[in-house]
Amino acid sequence: MKTRVKTKEEAREIIARIEEQIHQVIIGQDDLIRRILIALFGRIPYSFKKGEEEKAGSGHILLEGVPGLAKTLLVSAIASTINARFQRIQFTPDMLPADILGTKVFDS
Repeated sequence: MKTRVKTKEEAREIIARIEEQIHQVIIGQDDLIRRILIALFGRIPYSFKKGEEEKAGSGHILLEGVPGLAKTLLVSAIASTINARFQRIQFTPDMLPADILGTKVFDS
């Protein structure tokens, strides 16, 4: 279900509910959760307009850290809360763009 937000207060309320839902799964990472939600829903320089609607967000987030910090659990909890698709990519030193994109990318 898509929710149309009309005011900033309404947006804050929705994000607070999302945050509350995530806190049921992840404990002690309040600052990280807040920053991820800002990156996810905040306006970014390449926001675009489609018709009369302005699209915001659509940014990418890279989480780095040692194993066991619940990075994957956090992102899957966020995806589940907002009904988004979640895919994890395990990076390796020999990974190439084609491994992710499925096409060959050449540097000229």
